[in-house]
Amino acid sequence: MASIQSLGVGSGLLTSELVETILSAERAPTEKRLNLKQAIAEAKISAFGELKTSLGRFDTALSSLALPATFNANQVASGNETAITGTASSVAVAGTYTVSVSQLAQSHSIASSAYAAVTSTVGTGALTFRFGTTTFDQYDAYESFALNTNAQSRSVTIDSTNNTLAGIRDAVN
Repeated sequence: MASIQSLGVGSGLLTSELVETILSAERAPTEKRLNLKQAIAEAKISAFGELKTSLGRFDTALSSLALPATFNANQVASGNETAITGTASSVAVAGTYTVSVSQLAQSHSIASSAYAAVTSTVGTGALTFRFGTTTFDQYDAYESFALNTNAQSRSVTIDSTNNTLAGIRDAVN
């Protein structure tokens, strides 16, 4: 038959401390294992939260790309907006384009040689008259011509019936 013996009676040992130490020693590996499992579980939860946040940001950025206007958006940039500008549509071919000016436009005027009489033959063709406003600088030098789009241009055909100075004058008038 088992018997219960009392430790420390008369020996001076504190049995409650001894029991606590034994229980603590037996519990330590289990607590260590549980604490490790808890740390791993918390790390996985934290990583899942970061992944969810990143996927949310990615989804937000991706949603704008799903719109045709955003996906097919093209931009035009000019190094000198006063010299050249452009527009781009969704069908524009993407790329970088360079515009070079090889020669500046010059004002143009035509003068003929002197004719002896109003009955002198000039030639054949067509005279076209455009209406608008001509601008001159302070020295009376030509600056620009602004076409009046509300005024229709007029053409006069010069043929063998009106190819003299007098004929052209009469056809114009």
